[in-house]
Amino acid sequence: GVSTTYTFTHSASIPAGGNITVTDNTNTVAWPTGTFEVYAYTGKANDNNSWNDSAYVKTAGWPEVYIQSGFVEDFESCNDGDSSGFFASGALDLWKVDQISALGGNNGMSTRPNQNVPGGLEEFLYFPRFIGFDTIAGAELRLVHDVDLGAGDVALIEFQGGGTWNTLGFWDPQNVVSTNWYNTGTSSVGDAWAGAQGQMSSSWPLSTWNFSAAPLILRARMKSGTGNSDGWNLDKVEVYIPPQNSAAPIDVTTVEYLPVPDQNNHLKTLIKNTGAKVLDSCLVEYSTDGGTTWSNPEQVVFNPPLVPRKTAWYEFSQDWVNPTSGLYNVCIRTSRPDSKPDNDPSDDQICADITVLDKIVMSVDSSYCNDFDDPSLTPWLTLNAFVKDGLTAWEKGTPAVAPLVSANSGSNAWMTDLDSNYKKRDSSALYTPVFRLDSGQTYTYEFMHAFSTEIYHDGGTVDVTFDGGITWHTVGTNLYGATWFNTSFVTSLDVFKPGWTGLSNGWQQAKLNLAVDTARNAIFRFRFGSDETVNKAGWAIDDFCFYKTSDDTKIFVIGQEELEHNIGVGNIHPNPTSGVAQLPISFQSDADVFITVRNTQGQVLHQRNAHGTSGIQTFTIETSSWAAGMYLVETVTPLGTDVQRLIVE
Repeated sequence: GVSTTYTFTHSASIPAGGNITVTDNTNTVAWPTGTFEVYAYTGKANDNNSWNDSAYVKTAGWPEVYIQSGFVEDFESCNDGDSSGFFASGALDLWKVDQISALGGNNGMSTRPNQNVPGGLEEFLYFPRFIGFDTIAGAELRLVHDVDLGAGDVALIEFQGGGTWNTLGFWDPQNVVSTNWYNTGTSSVGDAWAGAQGQMSSSWPLSTWNFSAAPLILRARMKSGTGNSDGWNLDKVEVYIPPQNSAAPIDVTTVEYLPVPDQNNHLKTLIKNTGAKVLDSCLVEYSTDGGTTWSNPEQVVFNPPLVPRKTAWYEFSQDWVNPTSGLYNVCIRTSRPDSKPDNDPSDDQICADITVLDKIVMSVDSSYCNDFDDPSLTPWLTLNAFVKDGLTAWEKGTPAVAPLVSANSGSNAWMTDLDSNYKKRDSSALYTPVFRLDSGQTYTYEFMHAFSTEIYHDGGTVDVTFDGGITWHTVGTNLYGATWFNTSFVTSLDVFKPGWTGLSNGWQQAKLNLAVDTARNAIFRFRFGSDETVNKAGWAIDDFCFYKTSDDTKIFVIGQEELEHNIGVGNIHPNPTSGVAQLPISFQSDADVFITVRNTQGQVLHQRNAHGTSGIQTFTIETSSWAAGMYLVETVTPLGTDVQRLIVE
């Protein structure tokens, strides 16, 4: 280092053979941080014995370190001592900085570097004093160290509190709150490291100092029993300060299960508190062109506030205005958590591809047919019927599971897994384009299909939605003759839903005439469901056509009474959940609903009356305090009762 000399004069006399204490009141000494040496020497005219004119001591500056930006010391900046404020104390002051073989040649702070530690000693290494925790949460003490101790030797970290030294942390064998923090709870000092553990990384949360004005005063304590071991070698000491204020979007989707072209859609995002402090609010905005242009920022106020690592859904108040059909790269970004700078901007943006379905205007195109062999036609979309990012079994290609071993025409069909039996507990859906339907017009819905399923338990149905997939209505019943459903129930399709089940004995035509009483955007889906027992080849679809017709035989009409006063209860999401679940309800007009959540013993955990106005509204269900398991969510509406299962993890 660079030396600094301070000179002053002592003018009083000193008795022969005597000594006195001299204080420098002339200079303001800038004491160094960390290890340093002090030389004191005298000069006097006619001094005949210069050999005793100087004295030397090695000491350390013990600083207060402001912790806002964290602290890291790897002992590489000095080959003798350190520059951060560590200092040794004990029987022999064994702690020293050197190049340590057990640390792969790195510099480290060691109890007697590269030599065995004698027995019967107690040695301490004092850390710098850390201050500034009054605005900090979630700090951690992290060590990279090598522990090689003999019989009866122990190593531990202690903190000063209440005027005494106390063990920091406890043995946590399952690493529930820490990482590799101690490996015994029964040593001579209780919780500690003992034995030959080798090199490892350890961490302990400093939650006791959350928002505390008290300093953090630490020391490493090594107590040797028999000794004769390499001892304790510290490679790195860190006080880690996590991002304090941080919000991150972790998912983006539409409120509508299926975005509909040429009408306003609605986006929502899942926001996570990735900071160490409770999150009350943040700003959020969206882009539908990959981040080139952005919506106006909206302020999200979380109620209740988000504790660290918790999430909440937010629906944008600004509509996604009239997107056309196609693939969109939709991005979400967050900022200003609790009106402060985001301490971790690396997680502030997420992007995902969202498909807006193709649209067929039936007043312009009187028919639409797809044999799934024409590459010029827009591919159909397949999703899980309940969870958009869940599994779906539908695949396009040539069926190859007996007895379904070919397409009806050409080489391609859609099938629930082309080359394997369908999976147990499947809920997969295949979606048509959007059809713009006119009132007063009859349409024919027809396709070829073949199926092999466990009769009455597994099978498929056809549903239609007019609100982008928030609510679905089964198309037709089993009373529409031999060309439509062959059963009034398939138990895997919500128990009471009609559909097709059993064995088709080859390809069959399915055909139904339908109409609506007012102009609507309709999306149809082929929904397949299976239970947990027998699984077979599945369901295959080919040669689909939807066209205008003048045939008025057995027309299935979806009309005013069914829809305009309809209350559609959508699927709870996310499901399973470990926090907040959301229940979307589509209201065609003002209505009251009553929501009750019960556990499997019938106990009521959540109950509320809710009034809905025209449109889609989402009701939150907070589950974070509930035990893991299954719950029944009952929604009573003026038109009937909806019951769904909710899984809490």
